[in-house]
Amino acid sequence: MSYEFKIVLFYKYISFSENDQDIIIERLNQSCNEMGVLGRVLIANEGLNGTLAGKSTYIDKLCETIEFDFGVGKVDWKFSECTGFDLPFLNLSIRKVKELVSSGSTSSFIQSNIGFDPTSYGGISGTGKHLTASEFHSALSNKTPNDIILDIRNQFEHDIGHFEGSIGLGTTTYAETFSALDKTLSILPHQPCQSPSADDTHIYMYCTGGIRCEKASAYLCAKGYKNVYQLQGGIHRYLEAYPDGGMFHGKNFVFDSRVAVGPHSHSTDDINNDDEKERLQTEVVGRCLDCSIACDHYSGKHVCTVCRMPVLICSSCVSINISRQIGRTVGEFHCQRHRDLKDLYFTDLKVFNQEELQLQRDGLSLLLHETLKIASQRQCEGARDVELVGSKLLCVSKNRRRTIRRQLDKIQKTMEALQSSSSAMLSEHINPNDRVGTGFWKQ
Repeated sequence: MSYEFKIVLFYKYISFSENDQDIIIERLNQSCNEMGVLGRVLIANEGLNGTLAGKSTYIDKLCETIEFDFGVGKVDWKFSECTGFDLPFLNLSIRKVKELVSSGSTSSFIQSNIGFDPTSYGGISGTGKHLTASEFHSALSNKTPNDIILDIRNQFEHDIGHFEGSIGLGTTTYAETFSALDKTLSILPHQPCQSPSADDTHIYMYCTGGIRCEKASAYLCAKGYKNVYQLQGGIHRYLEAYPDGGMFHGKNFVFDSRVAVGPHSHSTDDINNDDEKERLQTEVVGRCLDCSIACDHYSGKHVCTVCRMPVLICSSCVSINISRQIGRTVGEFHCQRHRDLKDLYFTDLKVFNQEELQLQRDGLSLLLHETLKIASQRQCEGARDVELVGSKLLCVSKNRRRTIRRQLDKIQKTMEALQSSSSAMLSEHINPNDRVGTGFWKQ
């Protein structure tokens, strides 16, 4: 028997003392446990941000508790419904953090340019102008060549659904957003972007529920951009106003077991009519990273083996995920940012023999040499994160070089263990091909 649940997405910037935070965490934990509500809530000295799921009456009661008993005041609660045997969360996590959404090294700059404002939509001042769903829709419908639409979400979210004409920032974490904004606006072919105060440049931004746009828009306003706008309530509110999708194409990524929701959540597996199947597939904006077929389904099993980010890959490519270099099925995946490591970097090294590990080590050593060479050449101007080397993109950041070095060490230790195991077996006159188990030797 399936059940109907209510899900609520919310955030509010408001000043909390340390004592306030501790009290809210304790009381919210108690209330949620009593009501069987699960989800995630972050509490900081700047407010709260979360998603909770449970029975409708319990969710409504919790919203009242947060607004009135905790003194938060009016919050824009974003509700949705789901049906299933279980809640879309596995557990309950309510914890204290430094920031509701981490802005990394840009935090101090942003904090110095914003303030608490209980009369504003999100609770802070210094942000861009909030547009309702209809206002945002009108702005996009009448977009001029100088207007810029930015998706403030991570790239893997953008890949399966976004507004028409919007630009993904290529980020994997929110902390990367601000440097990505600088880079994106500096390379766009719109000359007015070189002058942030230009009157004819309008920047429109959006995210899932609105919270990520608050500090992103404040950052641009502090940088001098005059016409900065953000979608109030995010994609969630827009799809409520335009249930057919409007100018949003694809699915809206959500951080629970539903993974993604939207007006175009169509499955074509059981459709026999080719024309109808093709029509529905055209509404899928995501593309398999390996074969480029229409695909918008993320799975917790299909994450990048390097950075653990979701990888968009179709079922056919999952079943034939074979390393191009060594011709072995390894069941590991690589995101767009780490495609250059596809045949060289693997988490489970025990499935490889000495020769295969040597090929990986040689390839990574060559890659490390290339990145060091480029970084050295650009030392005066500062190495970029990604450079075009020949026909492929090559990441040359310090983090990438650190990742390669660690993998080289791991490969070396595995090769030494293999050699030691082989030598021990030979000394005991044991044929390693006859040994059965889950260690280095397989039948």
